[in-house]
Amino acid sequence: MRVLTRSLAMVVSLLWLVTSPIQQSWAQTPLSEPGAPSVTWNHSADAVILELRTETGMIAGDDNATVIRVFGDGAVEAYLPIYLKRAGTWRMQISDEELRSLVDEAVRFRIFDMRQSDLAEAVHQASRGKAATSDLVVQVSDPDITELSVRLQLEIANGVVPLEQTIRILDLQRSAREYPEVEGLDELAAFARRIDAFSQSSNMARISQ
Repeated sequence: MRVLTRSLAMVVSLLWLVTSPIQQSWAQTPLSEPGAPSVTWNHSADAVILELRTETGMIAGDDNATVIRVFGDGAVEAYLPIYLKRAGTWRMQISDEELRSLVDEAVRFRIFDMRQSDLAEAVHQASRGKAATSDLVVQVSDPDITELSVRLQLEIANGVVPLEQTIRILDLQRSAREYPEVEGLDELAAFARRIDAFSQSSNMARISQ
């Protein structure tokens, strides 16, 4: 077997961290299914309901992350690090319809149903299977790290409860391409791409360098 390596570090599986999973006592039915509780969000201007942070592994130092935040009132803010041509902080406003679409997509892609142990095991098995059947194994050094946080609310009989999920994953987009058989991985990558696209929108206005 021939091995390509860029450094001693090798990524053979995902680093996956999920915090604050939805309590199943509130939602025995998957949120994307009919009859599930309704999902809403805090509509205030200072409530961050979606946040995508992408750290570039090849860049050393503290200022190596693109951070995109979607607020409850539809404001979108993107921070681009110093090494990018459009470095600085940018801001735009999206419509209520697009904001609702983002929330619905998070539910439809079952981000809140994802479980760390199942996903990690599926990726591990997929990577082992690929290594066993391939003559060429690509080892990735200094991969990007993607952290996606979703902070919504679940409507229950006597009010609302927090519905939050944070997923931290190595080399998300490459992993989704490499292991399409892993359930949920492609959807997670697609959702991250949709949020990331805001950073390149022509509607963005720079608010600081």
